Amino acid sequence: MNPLWVGNVISVIGGKIEVALRDDIKDMYLNYNGSLYYIGQIGSYVVIPVAYEKIVGIVSQIRLEDIGFKKEALTGKDVDIKQRKVMYVQLVGKISEKRFERGVGTYPLIGDEVLLASDDDFQAIFSTKKEDNTFVIGKFSQNERFDVKVDVDEFFTKHIAVLGTTGAGKSCTIAKIVEEILKFKDTHIVLLDLHGEYLNNFKEKSVVITGDDLELPYWLLNFEELQDICIDRREQSAHNQVIIFKEAILNAKRNSINKDLSDLVSTFTIDTPVYFDINEVVASIKEKNEEMVTGSSGKDKQGPFYGQFTRFLTRLESKINDQRYSFMFKPKIYTESHKLEDLMRKILGRVKNNYRNITIFDLSGIPFEIRDVVVSLLSRLIFEFNFWNKDRDKSPLLVIYEEAHNYIPRNYNTSAKVSVERIAKEGRKYGVSLMVVSQRPAELSETVLSQCNSYINLRITNPDDQNYIKGLVSDQNAELKRWTPEIGQSYKV
Repeated sequence: MNPLWVGNVISVIGGKIEVALRDDIKDMYLNYNGSLYYIGQIGSYVVIPVAYEKIVGIVSQIRLEDIGFKKEALTGKDVDIKQRKVMYVQLVGKISEKRFERGVGTYPLIGDEVLLASDDDFQAIFSTKKEDNTFVIGKFSQNERFDVKVDVDEFFTKHIAVLGTTGAGKSCTIAKIVEEILKFKDTHIVLLDLHGEYLNNFKEKSVVITGDDLELPYWLLNFEELQDICIDRREQSAHNQVIIFKEAILNAKRNSINKDLSDLVSTFTIDTPVYFDINEVVASIKEKNEEMVTGSSGKDKQGPFYGQFTRFLTRLESKINDQRYSFMFKPKIYTESHKLEDLMRKILGRVKNNYRNITIFDLSGIPFEIRDVVVSLLSRLIFEFNFWNKDRDKSPLLVIYEEAHNYIPRNYNTSAKVSVERIAKEGRKYGVSLMVVSQRPAELSETVLSQCNSYINLRITNPDDQNYIKGLVSDQNAELKRWTPEIGQSYKV
């Protein structure tokens, strides 16, 4: 008899089985090779040997089941009720030739033996193809003798979500993951830090962009992002503002290109990232706003747009002169188109003779109303860099979005949402992956979450968030949703 044998299959229903535990099991644990194995522990692993492979399952429920009758049919006398322990198991995969594969092709039969998963089984389930290309993220909560290892390539070439309520340990988890992956060559991370939590971490391998170092010039914004900053779409004249604003920017870019980049004259668009003078744009709109034209009587009269852009100009000039926006509208370093290369080197930590693996953007001092535009700009620059990069296979990028629900909302569009969703849908093709971190997953873009392959779910107490996360779990693991009313950690960091 196998010393880890605990019972036999009595029912098979799709991907679920019921297991009747052995009658002689009194205590719900076994001693084997000096180690203690708990029987029926929710979340613990079992295996069912079938032919040349082992089917792997996770315990989702255990209960006592009555067998027999309360009274004899003829005498009506009370009799003892026999009980048996029944364990419910969700099938998740198989072990074949010491390798684990998700999904079940061969299902167990009634009467098949069910064994507790041994350390060798755990090794097969959680081992990776390249042990030297892994890092330890923590201990498996159901077997603390076993380290949870993560394959770097498998983990970071796909999108990741880290979800949990305030105080659940998201920042600690992020710091642990980043600390581990920075040990690997050709790793680069861009971390958007909304609260300045990571500024003192990873000092030897990081570029920290904060305060006066943070300069993202307006001329890199696309037209949609400029509209978000400068135009109030609720105003009655918003449509005319968009038209005149677009015309003024095109003219300003054309004038700049004619001076320094004449080869782009026939190909540039409103979104081409070339330098232009924002003051020239303001002057052009002012001219339209104050334009006088000759009337039919020969006398001057107000032009077609006279006075329509007064509020728009006031708002635009206010933002240009606002000290909080100086990092964008009053650049000191990036005042020419060719300086874009220097900015990209800084964003990607590729400053000459000073390579760094992680770039941390401190966005805590950014005005809230412009934060999503800044996120949009950075996301777009990173994506488009690798989009055109022929050596993208050698320079994979990971973008970490802290407090993502603030600028990648579910129910309305922002410029940041458009840029991040593009990475979510297309980024993997070009070596750009993302990690979204949020305490309110129900408020986060459904498109972004649906494209994530790995979820690190910490403690979540809000019912709406719990139900939303449960909806993300595949049908194969549907039974595991019922483990607990609170979604919690599957490992200990």
